[in-house]
Amino acid sequence: MLKNSPIRVALISLSITIAIVVVRIIAFLISNSLVILADTLHSLFDILAGIIAIYAIKTASKPPDKEHTYGHLKAENLGSLYEATLILVVCIFIIYESLSRLMEPSKNLVTYDYILIFILLFTLFADLWRGSALRKASKKYSSLVLEGDSLHYFSDASVTFSAIIVISIGVLLFSGQSLTILDSTAGLFIASYFAYSGARLAKRSIDDLLDRAPPGVIEKVQSVIKEVNCIPMQVRARRAGNKVFIDCVVCTPSNISHVQAHELTEVIEKKIRTKLNYKEIDLVLHMEPMLQTREEAVRKDVQKIINDLGISAHNLMVEENEGKFDIRMHAEIPARMGLNEAHDKVSMLEKRIREEISDIKNVIIHIEPYKEVQIDVREAIKKILQLNPSLAQNMKMKSLVTSKIQDKVYLDLVCDFSKSMTVEEVHKITASFESLLRELLGDDVIVTIHQEPA
Repeated sequence: MLKNSPIRVALISLSITIAIVVVRIIAFLISNSLVILADTLHSLFDILAGIIAIYAIKTASKPPDKEHTYGHLKAENLGSLYEATLILVVCIFIIYESLSRLMEPSKNLVTYDYILIFILLFTLFADLWRGSALRKASKKYSSLVLEGDSLHYFSDASVTFSAIIVISIGVLLFSGQSLTILDSTAGLFIASYFAYSGARLAKRSIDDLLDRAPPGVIEKVQSVIKEVNCIPMQVRARRAGNKVFIDCVVCTPSNISHVQAHELTEVIEKKIRTKLNYKEIDLVLHMEPMLQTREEAVRKDVQKIINDLGISAHNLMVEENEGKFDIRMHAEIPARMGLNEAHDKVSMLEKRIREEISDIKNVIIHIEPYKEVQIDVREAIKKILQLNPSLAQNMKMKSLVTSKIQDKVYLDLVCDFSKSMTVEEVHKITASFESLLRELLGDDVIVTIHQEPA
């Protein structure tokens, strides 16, 4: 069960730590050196930290249950925080002891000997080996606890190396109170270094416990969603142990089908997993259709009023102006109608727009003449549907408005299509129908088909 597992790595590291502590205690008893005491106390707390690490990893490896639906991964973060706290406790003690000895060096004489150098060289190589082994294991298992242990032992190695340098200098150049001052000063610097490392580890653990978003994750998720022409909303990310949890609301184009939205979800998920450098990602995407803009809503309401009044219009524009909207359009009026009657007709249109739609600033309507089309369009449509049963089966014409402006013939149709059809299928049918109409009626015919779900 423990073979090739993070718990096995932590157990081996703990065993080595116990052996090193015994060696360092012997070195301290020989020398009374604060430098070696700092190293020894740190190793003692490493034993306790190792026990915490084993418990944390074992707890974090438990699967989710009814009470812990996200799993137990934050046990690793708690373990790392405990380790950091222990480091800071040791540092406070060493700093206090260093300052006490500096104030009264004669009461705490230190003895340096060459035997200390050989003892510390042994512990140095042991720290370097296990620090390297734990760093590889932390990457392999994505374990924050093992990463914290690796940091400890590399810190131990650097401090042990510094201690070797200090003791070597002390043996050659110092003695008596001056040696105590050297030892205490070195111990003060070593404790400060340990405090800095512990504070960094504590900050990272606290960030994860408080659900701080991992650096760069939200930005990368937003970038992926924008790449597929969607809008990211409410992107949230947090880390627990070796796993990253991400949830996001994705606004999709409102004209795509449910099947297309599902396919888009799979594309986004694949891109996110590829872009993020995490082995385990728990990703939840909620797809929402984009809400129509205020301009789109106003355009839709204006078009409905135009249709209700039986007026043909084109070049309809809705533009925002100082928090309100300007409406512009070309209204198509029979060429033989008098100007007064035509003006009354567009005035009625403007009145309806202002009464039924709020925040309208200007309504500008250009009157444009049209002539009734003499060709029998309905017969042409009937002929096309008879010759193409598949078209007749999939579309049903509800209304037809024909007009002629200058030399162009305009055909405006409203057709019903099955709700189960996709946008792509509807587009293919209408494109085929338009092409057949132009073959019968000529290229001067402008066909506009408004598709509605049946």
